[in-house]
Amino acid sequence: MLRAYAREHLLVPLDAGVLGAVAENYEPLWHRLGSVGRKLYGVWFKAANKSLIWYNEGVFERSGVTAGLVASLALAVAVVVAYVRLAGLL
Repeated sequence: MLRAYAREHLLVPLDAGVLGAVAENYEPLWHRLGSVGRKLYGVWFKAANKSLIWYNEGVFERSGVTAGLVASLALAVAVVVAYVRLAGLL
């Protein structure tokens, strides 16, 4: 996902200070995993499915929202779902 977002210019590369900290505290493998091309976009510190966004697919479908969420739109989608639910449409 990180690579897809970086290629779509939805991420900003991390600055030199972070690059230095990663070089000092992580093995090169971790730098490669967080990079696209030669730019570092992320630092992996924990791998768990807790970082996923869990949602009720049926509620989203009934609200007219597709499952292909874009991170920057997640809050707006949640607001739409909340209003639809408050209006008693679900």
